[in-house]
Amino acid sequence: MSHVPRAIATVGHAIMTAGLPMNTGIASTNMALDHIPLSERAADELLARAAELRLMAETATTADVMQALLTLADRYVALAEKRLVQDGRSIR
Repeated sequence: MSHVPRAIATVGHAIMTAGLPMNTGIASTNMALDHIPLSERAADELLARAAELRLMAETATTADVMQALLTLADRYVALAEKRLVQDGRSIR
């Protein structure tokens, strides 16, 4: 049996309890009004979120959770790099 669903639930819980304001992201009580899709977020914001995810990974309680957080961070960085290229900027 895969531990992935449990890891995803744990990551979701960690994000919701990470001290983020309740009106942002998946912790929102009214997502239809205040949710901004990742495709519309600025590269700087995506990079900041990636850094937060990497910090969370450092304190992960299991290897599965750590890997899930690092994977998410990598995806945020990739999207930020794509956005920077579109804007004619460089991440480096």
